[in-house]
Amino acid sequence: MPGGFLTFAPTARFARDIKRLDAPQRAAVGACIDDMRLADIPAVRRFHCVNNKRPKIFSLDVFPNKSHKMTVELEGTHVILRRVGTHKEIDDAP
Repeated sequence: MPGGFLTFAPTARFARDIKRLDAPQRAAVGACIDDMRLADIPAVRRFHCVNNKRPKIFSLDVFPNKSHKMTVELEGTHVILRRVGTHKEIDDAP
């Protein structure tokens, strides 16, 4: 999946979500963001679109075991970080 995103901006909701995570989980979110900077996002992240509305929302797995994921919006090479949490939390409210 194409990557190479250059800039990232968290929403207020993302900032609240990330504060609830422990240090290893926050580090994993950082690694996920770093992977989005690569020319090709690793397949283990399962980067995909979760809706067909505007704005389009994409999700990525934070951990290979799929316990946590995050959602983003894309604007060219800019990424808006929307949510991060457990798989169920994000599926219920991306």
